[in-house]
Order: sequence, then structure tokens, then C-alpha cells
Amino acid sequence: MFLGELYVKLSVLCVYPFLTQRAAEVSLEFAETFVAFSDILLVEQA
Repeated sequence: MFLGELYVKLSVLCVYPFLTQRAAEVSLEFAETFVAFSDILLVEQA
């Protein structure tokens, strides 16, 4: 899934320079939200 790969790369680029606990938590929350949103889109497309 191209969008997923792009999202991961952007997330790494954004979070990597900071590598703080808070940045990691925010990134994880954002990733979980993105995955849930992707699942919803996949279900609607099916």
C-alpha cells in the first residue's frame, strides 16, 4: 500500500530528529489512528 509506506517514511523523518518519549507517544497515537482509518476505508471499498 503506497500511502502506508509514504506515511511511515514521513513519520520517521518527522520523529527521528527528536526521539523524545513524547514524540514517540504522539507518533504511535497518530499511527494507530491512521491504521484504524485505513481499515475503515478498506471495509468501505470491499
